[in-house]
Amino acid sequence: LRLAPAEVLNCSAPPKEKGKQASGVVDEWPWRSKADITIFSGPYKKEHRVILQFPSTWPHRPPVVRFGSKISSPYLWQDEDDHISVANRLLEVELAREAQKHEGTSVLKVLNVLHSMLRKPISEKTESHQWSQLASSFKKDIQVVRKYRKKRKHGFLFTVRGFTAKDQPHPVEPALRAALANITGWVDREAARTRLLASGVVHEILPGMVYSFAVFTKQFCEILMEEVQNFHATGLPARRPNSMNNYGVILNEIGLEPLMFAIQDEVIQPLSAVLFPKEGSELESHHAFTVRYKGGEDTHLDVHTDDSDVTFNVNIFGDYEGCPLVFCGIVGAPDHRHFHTAYTHRLGVAVMHSGRHRHGAEDITRGERVNLIIWSYSYNFRQSAASRKKHKREKGPPDLRCLSYTHDRDFGRFKEYPIGKRKKFFGQGWCPKRGSEYDGFIPEVPDKPKAWARGDL
Repeated sequence: LRLAPAEVLNCSAPPKEKGKQASGVVDEWPWRSKADITIFSGPYKKEHRVILQFPSTWPHRPPVVRFGSKISSPYLWQDEDDHISVANRLLEVELAREAQKHEGTSVLKVLNVLHSMLRKPISEKTESHQWSQLASSFKKDIQVVRKYRKKRKHGFLFTVRGFTAKDQPHPVEPALRAALANITGWVDREAARTRLLASGVVHEILPGMVYSFAVFTKQFCEILMEEVQNFHATGLPARRPNSMNNYGVILNEIGLEPLMFAIQDEVIQPLSAVLFPKEGSELESHHAFTVRYKGGEDTHLDVHTDDSDVTFNVNIFGDYEGCPLVFCGIVGAPDHRHFHTAYTHRLGVAVMHSGRHRHGAEDITRGERVNLIIWSYSYNFRQSAASRKKHKREKGPPDLRCLSYTHDRDFGRFKEYPIGKRKKFFGQGWCPKRGSEYDGFIPEVPDKPKAWARGDL
């Protein structure tokens, strides 16, 4: 069992003096901590990320328990949208029973219960059959991870601790590590943001919305790329990373989930807490994958928004021309289909933005580009009213670079469909949302009468 250190920026403890570092004493609730549980044998054999959210009645009441990935278990229910698993009533009752039995509980006791439930049923009499069924289902879900274990090229990449292993060169650029250390412990987020941007390490591509920074060393990019290429060479099956990219691999499904959690802990979380405090302060789970752009394969990525709260996108391989990343506006804003800027990727340099930011990769004209993308999720943010999307009326017709043939209802009014795309996407768009169109909007396909849409005709 390994208890991950809690970042002070994720806690509520106020500093004694504005702008000064906090003492580290948490005196407001709820507060959270993360832990990693390693199961060495059986169907659940892997590292599992656990999030514990402690109530004000702790230690007399147990914490709320979530796992940072989807797990088939009689003690958890899966939240598909958030890539997370949450304790169900069976587990809650067991944790409460343990707390009552000992007149209070401890972090270690809670983790021992979680460790035990991944090795055998809590109750052999009533839950044995269900546990066996769901454990077998989970084992099947991670069969590629299991098959790839003996074929790995860089074994240290496959544990949380491997990201900063002492016998390996540090993967994060020294300047970024220094900048992060310089804001560690600051609870005045605006002061921390000012300090971070003043460091010259983190750059605003779009003020308050898109940021860029050199994150990985050239050596780490090469090692990670070698591992991805090694996996492809095995011929093991790999699912598409998402609905829009055909070439790439879901890294969690080849065993690199712990590494992605380590990157989230060490880099994404501390930056998001400062740069995106509303949606990025409590990141708990992720969807991580690579994408590849190359002539004859995916040459571009249509304009879209991400299924994430915060997106981290870093180039890990590339000798190419073209393929700029175009940024438009935030989904639902009056300017969400208006061009703001274009960003050119560089090796080891990341760009970070809200998942709601409309963007796309334009055509690659030569060579090949491979990027690592991590979509991070905040369970608590997604349960809040602040996460609900609001759509305002568009302020005018869209800019051509911000049109989407996948999503936009008026694409065909402004541009020709790319070769092979018209049959699938013509007339299938949803954007802009009905009632939010700009003055003079004409869809490429006439809207159905309301009675027709209801099925009254």
